[in-house]
Amino acid sequence: MESAERPVKAISFLCKNMHERMDAFVAVNEDSRRKYHLQRYRFAADHLNSAGIRGIVLDAACGTGYGSKILLETCGAYIGIDVSSEASEYARKFYGGASRLSLYRLAPLCLALRRLLGLEPKK
Repeated sequence: MESAERPVKAISFLCKNMHERMDAFVAVNEDSRRKYHLQRYRFAADHLNSAGIRGIVLDAACGTGYGSKILLETCGAYIGIDVSSEASEYARKFYGGASRLSLYRLAPLCLALRRLLGLEPKK
């Protein structure tokens, strides 16, 4: 299984949060867990591909964003959201380079959606 190189600070974040957060392309968690997580994204990508869907994919609870690497092979664009600011920052740093990729922390995105829907006053 491939393993991406990450700086010590990123590895520290993954180790500290290994029961809640992971990057399946980094060998911090056991291989079986990493493979299981990758299989879920490959299943989704295969389904999109076989259905001929090339639209926007919304990955709710995207975590560290590693799924974007797989889904962007198939979809037209990827939007990832997560409640964790640390995970969102990690995702932007290591997976945010693709032009068809947008990553958000959940709270600001929810506020923006509420404003768009007229449920929150605009500032």
